[in-house]
Amino acid sequence: MLIHNAIDKKFYDTIKQIQKVEQIGILRHMRACFHRLDTQNQQGIINYMIRFPYWGSINPEKNDYTLLENRAKTLWEHKEDFLWLYQHLIDYRSKKVLLAILLNWMEFDFKMLAETREINFGDYFDLDVFHCYTNEVFVDLGAYIGDSALQFIDSYKKYKRVYCYEITPNIYAKLEQNTKGLPNIELRQKGAGEKQDKLYIHTNINSASANTLSQKNENGEIGVDVVAIDEDITEPITFIKMDIEGAEQSALKGCAEQIRKNHPKLAICTYHNNEDIWKIARMVHEIDSSYQFYMRHNGGNLTPTEYVLFCV
Repeated sequence: MLIHNAIDKKFYDTIKQIQKVEQIGILRHMRACFHRLDTQNQQGIINYMIRFPYWGSINPEKNDYTLLENRAKTLWEHKEDFLWLYQHLIDYRSKKVLLAILLNWMEFDFKMLAETREINFGDYFDLDVFHCYTNEVFVDLGAYIGDSALQFIDSYKKYKRVYCYEITPNIYAKLEQNTKGLPNIELRQKGAGEKQDKLYIHTNINSASANTLSQKNENGEIGVDVVAIDEDITEPITFIKMDIEGAEQSALKGCAEQIRKNHPKLAICTYHNNEDIWKIARMVHEIDSSYQFYMRHNGGNLTPTEYVLFCV
């Protein structure tokens, strides 16, 4: 482990801390740090996990520490994967983002997470990382109301074609309205996955942007066609953005051929569970080992969210 600066030292010290204790020791440390927080921050974290239960619940009054148990398990079992990812990140902005996430997980450190928040560019379009040209074929998975597609067009001013995929009918209607009149925009009311399938929308009552897809249709949920991008788009893709509420691994498998053949730029959200943060990069590397990796953080500082893996 070569240490060049304070970020390297803190990261490697954190990994050593994880390595020298058992999983239960990490959990005890996390619990102690949580209980040292003031009441307002504790309640803020509890409330956030109720609204967006991607990572697990936490409610000390009911002796529920599932969030911390899940994180401790991830850190203990995948410490070598976090080390691998750190060593494969290209710039220190990225390395500091990863360090900030781990410190928040382990110690509820809010300071570094706040320091890493991206303020210069949009969530997916860092102009220092992604360079776009007139032949761009941009695929927006999780297009929502068209905000990221419009931001792509506004950031680069040139493209060949834009494909937008959105699953929720009333949101899709807003997507249609917001992109009306723009040239070479193709809208598809479909989900993206590993293969063709029929799934059902599970509605998040707090935000339609957090709707997910499920195999089960228990309450008359709306059915959605799911496709593999490799099969649904025949032309070479140059840029893929994914923000699809935990379905990123499946969608990545469904566009592996495009990645192998055409090497598109990738902007993939990795915050929708406790696994994607290390696994998505591993998956991309296995598909095409020539990719380089960056991380950017666009969320708040209470708990790590809205972090994105850039692959070039």
